[in-house]
Amino acid sequence: MLPLVIDEQKIFPFKFWFEGNIQDGMYYNKELFCRLQVFDVRYRAQVYRFGVQICQQPETLVAIALSKETCSLWVSLRSPLVKTVLVEGVPLSIPNLEEAPKIDRSPSED
Repeated sequence: MLPLVIDEQKIFPFKFWFEGNIQDGMYYNKELFCRLQVFDVRYRAQVYRFGVQICQQPETLVAIALSKETCSLWVSLRSPLVKTVLVEGVPLSIPNLEEAPKIDRSPSED
């Protein structure tokens, strides 16, 4: 399966509490997602390629939400990857994006 590519204006965002932190979530196409990372929109091709790679994992549905300025990587809350990143603290290792500036999306911005 390939990642969904979504206009960020068409998602239904929400906040949720997970492992002691407030996380960004979204509801889209009858699925719940967690935002793992936000990048400048210039890196959308690299983020999409990474999304294709992680879609190969079992139970992993990926969405890429685009705005004029940002590209967000979202993963289904059912995915084991969410636990790996949020609970175990394993950082995402995205090829060709190690040097890309990540955009901080703190709860106060929404």
